[in-house]
Amino acid sequence: MLNFKDGISLIKHMMNPKNKNKIVDHEILYYSSFMLLIPVFFCVYKNIYISAIITFYLFVTSITYWRDYNNKFKLSFDHFIIIINFIYLYYISSQINKYIYINMFSITVILIFIVSEYYVINNNNLTASNLWILIHMYLCITLLMIYNKKSNI
Repeated sequence: MLNFKDGISLIKHMMNPKNKNKIVDHEILYYSSFMLLIPVFFCVYKNIYISAIITFYLFVTSITYWRDYNNKFKLSFDHFIIIINFIYLYYISSQINKYIYINMFSITVILIFIVSEYYVINNNNLTASNLWILIHMYLCITLLMIYNKKSNI
């Protein structure tokens, strides 16, 4: 059984600069994209079908990109769908008068992106990958919060 000290040593190992240039298993990023199905199913359950479709497109582009993460076209298309989702989320936030959700999400994602790029530049891809998994989880939670408020109006 994993105890607290083992968890701390694992985190120290992941953050250690000596572990640079390790081959990163991007499969976990591929599987973390499946978390986006949770807001899709929630939207279908709450009859918010446009939100479900837009989030489903994000899910499809995410798994398509992480299956072949060296393809620049897939990356560009994924970024395009992300921008569409941000515009839609700002629109939803204006309807429910809860800009705080999307503003907090935007600031957090920008900061995580900058830190992740710092780790990529320094060839610490493992930490950058873990930050992208964090973004997937945070996006899922934010979408659920926004869509829950939308379903109540």
